[in-house]
Amino acid sequence: MAVRLVAGGVQDVQGFFQNASNYRATDHEVKFGTWISKCIAFANNAEEGGWRLGHYDWCASQYYPANPNDFSTWHLTDEWYDGNLGHAVPTAHFVIDTSRNGQGPWIPPANHPAGDPQDWCNPPDRGLGYQPTANTGQPLVDAYLWIKIPGESDGQCTRWTSGPLDPVRGIQDPPAGQWFPDMALELVRNANPPLH
Repeated sequence: MAVRLVAGGVQDVQGFFQNASNYRATDHEVKFGTWISKCIAFANNAEEGGWRLGHYDWCASQYYPANPNDFSTWHLTDEWYDGNLGHAVPTAHFVIDTSRNGQGPWIPPANHPAGDPQDWCNPPDRGLGYQPTANTGQPLVDAYLWIKIPGESDGQCTRWTSGPLDPVRGIQDPPAGQWFPDMALELVRNANPPLH
């Protein structure tokens, strides 16, 4: 992702955003964004003769040395950057969409029928994440934002069926972008941290 952001001009702007309209957990997104920023710094640092200039492919990530499916291993990637960043200073800041990630991503039932479970599409039992703030306590995270309007439908999810009903919800979901009252209530009820 770092090489794509650099090709898109991220070094000439304030930074980048993550998790827009998605459900990834905030702590995962903080690590992922921090690694992207550190990778950009690593691959653009001319120290020691510039031997690593442009080598985004050398950067650690959620895939190496960490395991993307085991968050308890992600400290290995943190340790890689601690040992290899040198004097490079990460400067690419980022914001995270927390409008729907309070319960993290939806895991479809293990015994679901063959076909695409559309885990991104109006998943059940999700919750609001951190409320919008610029006070994140994270050095590279400028803000938590609600980029996607909480309660806005992802579309008419048919998952592994031919539709028109969403087999998980038992109803026909509203078209993309339209208000989805049931989902809005779920997001509020399952907010993490809870709304006060």
